[in-house]
Amino acid sequence: IPCRYGDTYGSFIPFLITNTEASLLCYREVTGWAAVLGDIHFGTEEGCAEVRGSVTRNGVTIARATAMPGDEVVREAPKLPTILYKEIPSIDSRTCDVSRLIITTSRLENVALRPGTGTLEFPHSDEPFSYLAPTEIIGTYYGTWDDLYPETAAILHQY
Repeated sequence: IPCRYGDTYGSFIPFLITNTEASLLCYREVTGWAAVLGDIHFGTEEGCAEVRGSVTRNGVTIARATAMPGDEVVREAPKLPTILYKEIPSIDSRTCDVSRLIITTSRLENVALRPGTGTLEFPHSDEPFSYLAPTEIIGTYYGTWDDLYPETAAILHQY
């Protein structure tokens, strides 16, 4: 989601789903990502170019996606900063030990993305994840990159 703090532009990522306890701890506690555990599955069927994926939490499929990548390979991805809000409540539950805006950028290396068409659906409208369902999908990317995170990190504002 595009966002701005003062003259600083970036993106805000309201949900991040990861499948390991170690990455969950790092995402949430170290950098402040709104991360949750989930099962992430994707792949292709033999002889089929279409990629299918799904995200499941607590036994419920919360998102399904398909992508039909083209032949073109994109070797660079934009390095738009991410703006995060990190809050750690105090033990007294009335104040916060940490309350700040953080800005980060990643070093995206070895980028190999294939643009194409695709679909995205959220079968359970009561899942918070579904509140951000897109109104239109203009394209997809399928591929890989090495995310050497973070390239930069700074506190934008301390509350």
